[in-house]
Amino acid sequence: MDKLKLLAVAALALALALALIWYLLPVSPPLTATQGEGARRVSAAAVPAPTGQPAAVPIEAATATVPIKVQAQAAIGASTPSSGARNPANMPELTRPLEQVQSVQMAGREWSVLGTNDVVNDRGKQSVLVLRDELSGQLEYRQSALRLVLREGEDYESFIRALPHARRLFVNPLYGEIGVDAAYIGAQYAALASDSRVLQVNFIPLAVPARAR
Repeated sequence: MDKLKLLAVAALALALALALIWYLLPVSPPLTATQGEGARRVSAAAVPAPTGQPAAVPIEAATATVPIKVQAQAAIGASTPSSGARNPANMPELTRPLEQVQSVQMAGREWSVLGTNDVVNDRGKQSVLVLRDELSGQLEYRQSALRLVLREGEDYESFIRALPHARRLFVNPLYGEIGVDAAYIGAQYAALASDSRVLQVNFIPLAVPARAR
């Protein structure tokens, strides 16, 4: 009987000891779904990239490292139509190509003076000025000459005499015409277009010979 009491007391003491140990042990709270996702993100970021392979760069960081000037140049290159006319391979055959292509602005568009080409017609051999529209690549043919209209009160004769590389072709009260060598005509056109005394300046069209019927 005394043994049974001792066993009962020992069992009770053991149960109390186990309960006390359980109570004193720290218990971690269960991870929520959000905490689990955060743990996975942290652990993934902490893993170094394999040897020999560069670590991935975030999209935001990659964009920030591109200089603004480079982005602007790329945007311009994408938005500006490529003109095959600027390619020397697309140059027309010319009797006299200019060593330096001259650019002029006509009607808000950029044109280039390429040189001259000799053609034979009813008037004999004629030297034709070749111009190219840099937007479309279209070629135009003119005389190597300019027609200018001056403001009222300006004297055509004295004005033309003062122009470099120009020779008088024709003058009347309404306009004057000058011949200019192809090597200088682009610069002469630009100078006249910016002169406050000049109302209008144009390349003179080709004189088409009349055919007898």
